[in-house]
Amino acid sequence: MRPTQADDAADLAPPRVAASRTVLSTQLVIERILVGEVDVPLRHGTLVVAARVESARLDWEVVVHSLQPVAIAQEAHRLQLRCLVGHDRNGKPTMIELSGPAFLVRSVGETHVFRGDGALDGFDIGLLAG
Repeated sequence: MRPTQADDAADLAPPRVAASRTVLSTQLVIERILVGEVDVPLRHGTLVVAARVESARLDWEVVVHSLQPVAIAQEAHRLQLRCLVGHDRNGKPTMIELSGPAFLVRSVGETHVFRGDGALDGFDIGLLAG
């Protein structure tokens, strides 16, 4: 039997995550970020953290949108983050303090993208979901 174009396309498709959920992840809203010693004025920021069963290392990325232009060199930086993780029973936001080394991947205007380059200190693995 001759392969069809659909068969060829299936061979080129990226692998899907197994039904057993081999990737766990979370996305947190960043309330405050320091890049080195620079307190970046935030309009909005997110931290995405993922863990794969086959690796003991967490993958993480930060995307921040600053209120004004901030010059950040495209190199390694120490990030300090304060992120929203929920609310207590009185409705008060609960925060987590995190820090770790990251590389500035790119900046476009007031948007800056960092890729984690090591441990994310203070991260609670219990925040990950499948």
